[in-house]
Amino acid sequence: MTFTRSHPRMARSLGRVRRKAFTLLEVILALAILVGSLAIIGELTDQGLVGARRAATLAEAQLICESKLAEVAAGLLPATAVGPVPLETDPAWNYTIAVVPQLDAGLISVQVTVAENLPPEQRPTDFTLVRWMIDPIILAEEAAMESSAAAAETTP
Repeated sequence: MTFTRSHPRMARSLGRVRRKAFTLLEVILALAILVGSLAIIGELTDQGLVGARRAATLAEAQLICESKLAEVAAGLLPATAVGPVPLETDPAWNYTIAVVPQLDAGLISVQVTVAENLPPEQRPTDFTLVRWMIDPIILAEEAAMESSAAAAETTP
């Protein structure tokens, strides 16, 4: 009887056994890799969602801060210090206005800070903008002086 390489007895005698399925160790190892990968992907997804929420909240804070600073610059809000005050349109936010006179006469620095109305352990979002502007008091005084000078010129 002659044996060829494809004969099963010959393959066993040469130490090569053909397998038709996975071993239990291979299946357990593959499942462990799959579970570990899913856990890592889940954590990355969660971190991405937290980052997206934080970015959206920060963008909202920036818009509110720019709006309040524009109100001060337009004269709708007085350029005076205001402590944490809830926002009229959304009480979930507080704003603070700080006014600091500068060394140059007639200039003030207006700092507007907007913060979420949350306890500190929840890490509230805050945003601050600073703008230098001409002191409205000095502008009012100059306007009054100009109007009185104009009135003095018109009276005989």
